[in-house]
Amino acid sequence: MKKLYTLLTVVISAFVITTTSSAQSTSGKAQVGYVQYSAQIWEYDGLSLPYDATVGCAILLTKDILKHYVGGTITGMYVGWDTSTQSGTYNGFVRKDFNSEDLSTGKATVRYNYSSSNPGWNTMTLTKYVIPQDIDQLVVGFTTNLKKDVCAIPKLYPYNQPNSCYLWIEGDNDENGQPIWRDSRNLGSLPIILIIQDSMGFFNYLPVITSMIDNGVVVTNEYSDCLVRVKNGGSMAIRNIEVTSRQGEQSASKTLVLSSSIEPGATSRSFLIPVCCFQTGDVEVSITKVNNKEVANPEVFKLNQIGVPAAVSEKYMRRPLVEYFESENNYRSPRYFDEYMQPAIGGKTDDITFVCQHLDDQFMTGDDDATALALRLCSNDSSAVSIPAMSIDRAMSTDNISYQQASSGNPTFDVLLPPYGGETILASLDHPTFVGVNVGGYWGEDGETIHVRVGGEVEPGVLPAGEKARVTVYVMERFVDSDSQLFWTEKEKEEQLGHYTHYNIVREILTAPEGDEIEGEGKFQTAYETVLDPSWKRDDLYLVAFVHRDGAKGGNFMHVFNSNEGSIDEADGIENVSINANVNNANIYDLSGRRVNAISRKGVYVVGGKKYVR
Repeated sequence: MKKLYTLLTVVISAFVITTTSSAQSTSGKAQVGYVQYSAQIWEYDGLSLPYDATVGCAILLTKDILKHYVGGTITGMYVGWDTSTQSGTYNGFVRKDFNSEDLSTGKATVRYNYSSSNPGWNTMTLTKYVIPQDIDQLVVGFTTNLKKDVCAIPKLYPYNQPNSCYLWIEGDNDENGQPIWRDSRNLGSLPIILIIQDSMGFFNYLPVITSMIDNGVVVTNEYSDCLVRVKNGGSMAIRNIEVTSRQGEQSASKTLVLSSSIEPGATSRSFLIPVCCFQTGDVEVSITKVNNKEVANPEVFKLNQIGVPAAVSEKYMRRPLVEYFESENNYRSPRYFDEYMQPAIGGKTDDITFVCQHLDDQFMTGDDDATALALRLCSNDSSAVSIPAMSIDRAMSTDNISYQQASSGNPTFDVLLPPYGGETILASLDHPTFVGVNVGGYWGEDGETIHVRVGGEVEPGVLPAGEKARVTVYVMERFVDSDSQLFWTEKEKEEQLGHYTHYNIVREILTAPEGDEIEGEGKFQTAYETVLDPSWKRDDLYLVAFVHRDGAKGGNFMHVFNSNEGSIDEADGIENVSINANVNNANIYDLSGRRVNAISRKGVYVVGGKKYVR
């Protein structure tokens, strides 16, 4: 049982708008709050006090929310109660500030009614108040007399939403006797939903984009898919939308007919929309029409995209980087790669770079580098990190909607089962790039030193101004036997006794864990060396290099542009190291990964997946 006076501080999440429609085409009502009216209220799961007291509960609606409802009339609110053993009385109010005069008031007896379709929800009628043009904010809430240890005021998901839960307890006042309203969002969102009548059709059509996911790197002047979550904040159903993309003076619009309408009062829906990027930078995306009618003051959602001209993308062969996160201390990890991932990809395994990032076990590198990486991918939200998991190019993906619809908005997936994992990975083969990279190595005269050479090219003029790409280089081992892996079932534990063969283990990070900065654009080369560790199996070692964004911002700014694998040979220089690259027989590439028309001068070339030295 939560206590009202327990205050914590956590931050995040999103505002919720729901609506219900009336029979008239120009009249409806919007429900504005931080929870859905359809949210389940569970009995005896509410907030309580260890003594009798008057308490106040309120939410804060900001100008950004209310500006859509200027001219609408406040007529009531939906409020929650969660005990069937007794009823209560709520004294409702709408104010400009927590302790200012009431703009609208009401009173209602509240109860938990099992016979209702929404037990726990009650309707309170308020005196009418028209929302003015100069509205800045509104405090919406109620006061009630709460009995000792009675769970009466529901706490609803999601938790930690800004402005979703303010509480005052009798006696908690400042030196002037004014109530102190405390931000208690950590306890949950309060069951308070303001009802605004739209008698003049002011907000018939109000699509609200609450999230948007894209692939990060796209071809310029072409439409790419972005996964959006849209709420219907208006009073009419949404059947089709016009999506407009804008960068400076350039814009493009496209109409999308929805497979099923978004009804007023419905929960949010996710679907793909077309977005056009004209150049690297922020693309302003908005829904400018609903049902072929203009949307007044449409909200703008900014996407930061890297735009690659089609001619540039055709120069480079692309090899996705798939990282899967495992730990010997996690019983779900065994067979994740060999039974879930690899079979789903079929014959394309050699076209993809696989890296197993081990967390908190004997195979981790540095001071648990993989855990730090997983946290950065999840914008340092530890609750979003799950094991096992995987990331494709450390980027969001719109290639598997069924998984991303429930995404928490970070570039990692939970366990992707076949065929979904394979479909998503294979789709990444077609993503554009503007970077080529190759890697190779050779053994020193002492037979212990590994010399590594990395070469490539970053196409000038594609990255955001002032941003430099980074390169990360791993020494890898293909097969590593262990006797300390946890298993799921008792049978597996008895049969395996901890024995398991791991694949694609990172043995050493030759660069900084976050990668080394590539100076400038155009062609680049860099060199590294390390010494063979006695625990490594020499014949199973190989190299991986990949070029990626700076990643300092974490989350969706860690995109990997291209990757490659290379062997460690007996050769004595980069001109003779084996470069593993898979291309069509008709294609010829240099060691920067650029396609060339012919072998016209001395050098190393990759033709049909084999190395040729002229």
